[in-house]
Amino acid sequence: MNGVDPAPQDVTLENGFFTNHTVKVFCYNQQVIDSLPTSIRLGALKAGVPVVGVYETMPTPGYDYQTWMLAEVDAIEKAVEDGVSTQRL
Repeated sequence: MNGVDPAPQDVTLENGFFTNHTVKVFCYNQQVIDSLPTSIRLGALKAGVPVVGVYETMPTPGYDYQTWMLAEVDAIEKAVEDGVSTQRL
C-alpha cells in the first residue's frame, strides 16, 4: 500500500503460509485491488485457503455500520469453520 510493495522474501513467506496450511483464512482489503494483492489472493485460493474480502470503508448501498461489521464477522466465521470463501459482501 502507499506505493511500497513487500519484499520478495515476504511474498515467499506469505505464500508458504498458504501451501503449508499455516493459516485458516486469508483476509484482504477488497478496496485495494492491483496485481500483487490479486496474485496473493489467487495463491491462497490455489492452496485451498478460504479467502475473505473485507472493506476499509463501509460498502454501499445496503449497509449501516452494524450490518457491515456483522457481515464481515460472519464471512470470517464461515471461512474458519466451514472453509467458505466470501470475496465480496
